[in-house]
Amino acid sequence: MPAKRPPKIEALVVNAIRRLQDVQGSTSREISNYISQEYDIPGKDIRRQVQLALQRGLSYGILQRSKG
Repeated sequence: MPAKRPPKIEALVVNAIRRLQDVQGSTSREISNYISQEYDIPGKDIRRQVQLALQRGLSYGILQRSKG
């Protein structure tokens, strides 16, 4: 039986945004902390990947920036 692979970072980011349900939006730090707590991934390892996933989401029009 093959080892279970963790979901892609983009899916984790979208899931974190949905779960946090912040009306004014979620910061990248809040998203990173949520992912690290839920999936036992060190925050240092995930922070840059979250930043890149958020940038891709903005460029594709999937996500929207609420503040500066």
